[in-house]
Amino acid sequence: MKINILGLLLITVLSSCKERVTMPLVEEENAIKTEESNWELAFTISDLLQPESVAYDATRNVLFVSNQNQDKEGFISMITLDGAVIEKEWVKGLVNPKGIEIVGDNLFVSDETVLVKIDINKAEITKKYKGKHAVFLNDVASDTNGNIYVSDMFTSAIYKLNLKGEFENWLQTPELDFPNGLLIKDDYIYIGAWGKITDGKALEAKKGHVLKVSISDKSITTISAEAFGNLDGIQNFQDGFLFSDWMNGNIYTFLDGKHKTIIQTKRGSGDIAYLKEQERIYIPMALEDKVLVYQKSITKHPLGMKRDSSYYTRIEWTNATLTTPLYWVNNIIDNDVSRNGGSWGAPTNGPAEVILSFFGETQTIKRIKIFHNVGATISPLDELASKINIFVSNTPNLQRIGDENAELSNFEWSPIISADMEQKEGWVDFPLKTPIKARYVRLQLVENFGTPPERAFTETNEIKIY
Repeated sequence: MKINILGLLLITVLSSCKERVTMPLVEEENAIKTEESNWELAFTISDLLQPESVAYDATRNVLFVSNQNQDKEGFISMITLDGAVIEKEWVKGLVNPKGIEIVGDNLFVSDETVLVKIDINKAEITKKYKGKHAVFLNDVASDTNGNIYVSDMFTSAIYKLNLKGEFENWLQTPELDFPNGLLIKDDYIYIGAWGKITDGKALEAKKGHVLKVSISDKSITTISAEAFGNLDGIQNFQDGFLFSDWMNGNIYTFLDGKHKTIIQTKRGSGDIAYLKEQERIYIPMALEDKVLVYQKSITKHPLGMKRDSSYYTRIEWTNATLTTPLYWVNNIIDNDVSRNGGSWGAPTNGPAEVILSFFGETQTIKRIKIFHNVGATISPLDELASKINIFVSNTPNLQRIGDENAELSNFEWSPIISADMEQKEGWVDFPLKTPIKARYVRLQLVENFGTPPERAFTETNEIKIY
């Protein structure tokens, strides 16, 4: 049996008929409205169910997303930084999960009137802490000692889980301005307040302030010059903070008591995550069942465009991966040498496969070129693929299969290319007789020319889709 192991694939998706093309992911109503803003919608994570909170696990380099769902069937999803769904229902058995905080190997999530503790390594709920008189537990934060704090938006309170496992009402007063977002910094709890709620009518609440509470003496200080939103998420950002406004969809920077709008989306923007290294803001949109991912522009051109008018694609699935989660290495530096690409190891005794997406959007394909390359000096010509198949799909929920055990037969695939390759390096061009629209491209290396077992690699490939 021939060994097919997919080593490195560099993917560049191009447009054939436009000199300059922008990735068409930004819906008009989600476009950035502020003149000074340089944040752009990079991609959308779909197939979620009322996502409320996004949290980054730096140890595992993954995101966790709370899905409120409905009918008391909430769950937590595990997702890569670039949006591939590793496991949609990673942990189930929740009612209406909201804020998430990661402490070591444990994930804490608020769930209506209880705080839930989840063992990340086992993906199991290990403990539930009932909040006495709690009504609507929301955001979760932790201090350096490992104490957990949870806001109760409807009772204007903060609960605390101490190191003894006692979960108690720590502070309750209207002065907290009905807290939602929590963040702990320098012995203070910083609060993004929702604003006063009367008779449980949160959608009719006044706008909230930004406050801070001393952990040592529980003194409360209002630090915003004015009430400016029904605030939800809070993140550290440069010398200040980022806030999300659930009611009007704004994302604000906040510094020295003043706020500035940098992104405007729709109603329902929840508990955001900001990744400094990637310069990304993940915005859960509960009313739209998706997470919007904004990237700070570092190029002179719109995100996704290269000198050759290329689009970015994303790895959604491979038939075998490394022990780490799926990774997508993209490069948005606009120069002559940088290019976007992704890599994965795929040891397999069958076809080596990968699925790419246009970040969930549909593109028109007219022509495909594949570069047959042995990859530096370690790969002989025997490792070149002798047969290549390419399929496309418009199945809207295909993005959810960021899972090694996914069954590709569950999705509708249309074959567009089946080719016997020559045993030599170079570009191979496949023009299509009729243009075809697709959300996803599936590349299948059926077999190679005869790689011996001791040299179990396949060649480096580059695929360009026009």
